[in-house]
Parts: sequence; structure tokens; C-alpha cells
Amino acid sequence: MLNPALESGATRRRGSRDTREEILQTAEALWQRRGYNGFSYHHIAVQLGIRNAAIHYHFPSKESLGVALIQRYRERFRIWFRDANKVEDAREKLRGYFQLYVDYLEAECKVCPSGILGAEFQAIPEEMRERRGC
Repeated sequence: MLNPALESGATRRRGSRDTREEILQTAEALWQRRGYNGFSYHHIAVQLGIRNAAIHYHFPSKESLGVALIQRYRERFRIWFRDANKVEDAREKLRGYFQLYVDYLEAECKVCPSGILGAEFQAIPEEMRERRGC
């Protein structure tokens, strides 16, 4: 589900394809199934029916794509956290937190982005390591 707050007006044109968002969605799904080092721009390009150059236009490097994925996840988590703070019952808050992981597992056996970052911490680029905890 796309959060409207995450859409970029600069990349969204009325009636046109939002290639940047499609790249992010595809990269995120690949990342959650295969890990950061388990996919390439070629995998994304094939799934979307675009050229690698189109991906490089939006994300000059795979590291820049990885940073964008982390920022995207952090923004979604920030929104979830804000909404969770509206719940007063501590047990319900805890259930909601664990439900995040269940939701990822039920979505085609994807791994939560936090889990992927933890498992691949030593294998991801330095800028991604710095961004994951900010």
C-alpha cells in the first residue's frame, strides 16, 4: 500500500507512469526476499520492462537506491509509531508492534526491512549502515 506522503510530486506526472515509485516498490520486494546483495538493477529492469539506464536516472548507484529504501521504511515506521502512540493500552501497542512482523511474513514471506538490515549489516554499504539508525 502506497502512502501518499511518500510520493514525490517531482516524479509523478498526471496520467503517466511513476517509474521512481515502481523502482522503489520492486527493489523493496526483491530486497525483502533476497537481501541487498541478492538483486541487481537488471532484476528490477526485467520485472518492470525498463532499461537499467532508467533506474540509474532515478538512483545513480545501488547504494543511493538502498538509502532511499531505508528512508522510505523509516518514514512508514514513523507514521506507524505516531499512530501507535494514540493507543493507550500497552498490550495493544505491543500486539501492534509484533503485527508489523507478521504482516511482512504473510506478504509473500517477505522479511521485515529491519530484519534484513540487521542480518546484512556488515555487507551493506557504509552510507546505508549510517542511515539505518538515524
